[in-house]
Amino acid sequence: ITTAKNVAVVLDLNMLKVDDPDNTYPDDFSIQVFEGSNYTLDGLKVIPVQDFTGTLDVPVRVNDGIASSNSFTLRITVREGNIPPQILGQASLATDEETPLSIGFDDLIVFDPDTPYPNGFSLRLHDGEHYNVKRTTIEPTENFTGQLTVMVTVHDGKLESDPYPLMIMVNPVNDPPVLDNIERSVLPYLANGGPASVTERIQVREFDGDNIVGAEVSFNMSTYQSGHDILTFEPPAETNLSIQGLFDADNATLHLIGSASASDYETALRSIAYSFNHENQESIQATTKTLSIVVRDAKSESNVVTREIAFSSEIALDVPKVFTPNGDMANDTWSVTPLQNADTYDHATTRVYTIRGELLYEANGFEWEWDGRYQGHELPTGTYYYVISVKSGVRMSNRKGVVTIVR
Repeated sequence: ITTAKNVAVVLDLNMLKVDDPDNTYPDDFSIQVFEGSNYTLDGLKVIPVQDFTGTLDVPVRVNDGIASSNSFTLRITVREGNIPPQILGQASLATDEETPLSIGFDDLIVFDPDTPYPNGFSLRLHDGEHYNVKRTTIEPTENFTGQLTVMVTVHDGKLESDPYPLMIMVNPVNDPPVLDNIERSVLPYLANGGPASVTERIQVREFDGDNIVGAEVSFNMSTYQSGHDILTFEPPAETNLSIQGLFDADNATLHLIGSASASDYETALRSIAYSFNHENQESIQATTKTLSIVVRDAKSESNVVTREIAFSSEIALDVPKVFTPNGDMANDTWSVTPLQNADTYDHATTRVYTIRGELLYEANGFEWEWDGRYQGHELPTGTYYYVISVKSGVRMSNRKGVVTIVR
């Protein structure tokens, strides 16, 4: 403790660090001060003799209401000039995980012999690990729990205190599970085309390590057709998941039930397939259906993610627009890939033409790759036209477009 010449010091329990295995210091403690050299006492006030500078050795004891401590020598430095403020202690501070906490003057115990605290004072929080500072507010970083140590100083208008390690307890709270990384692209689907995977990329995260206890995958009711729109759950046999699936056609929802890890539910969601069956294919109207996905742990529900299904009577194909047959082993050939259920297509023929309609290439099925040649000769850089005819059941679908060769 430091004070100015001819300025008394009122002793406070917060000026001492005390260990007591039976009691919480300083609750219900008292302090006793004893006489010594170069000062006089007025209760707990230590008054240096007139014009004294140097160090006062003041014997003190504390009492917990039953027993007194050993005698301890509290040293008080007396010197001339303005004395910086001294942070002696703090109030008990706590906040919940990811919850900001404002720090005020009342949270600090400050001694300043020259200036009454907190009149004219300012407070500064210093940067550190696991938190951000916004003026006098501490924001714990995401998912951090435990004790934060925040260096803090006060300024009396002339001088700044030494940094004080402010202790803040960040209490854990339940974090809801998080769904992310689902495909943003629309899932193309051919009517009566059989099962198609709803998502192959979705991720399930559970920051608290809790088990997921359930999930729902639901249709938007405005476009749902009961008896035709179907969701199925068929996890790979080798995964041995403890999760059951039940499709409620009346409520257009597939329920996943069972307590399992986030990674198991991730596998389960990637094992859900959509299919649409209708006997009268001619009556099927092109539309877009939306599926909503949510999971929950025992305490809270995740965010909702969605996947759109572009529902039409056209066959969905992946047709590259450009290829570069230059022998560098990268994008050297052109091929067409069905996006779902190729085994249900009875017949498929791809033809490539010049702008004048001359046939350059023809192939059946999808197990082929065109190298950009015609009758063994390389075709020049340019744009060519294709027609892809695919038959599925009684329906024939033609896909037309252009492909560019770049050499």
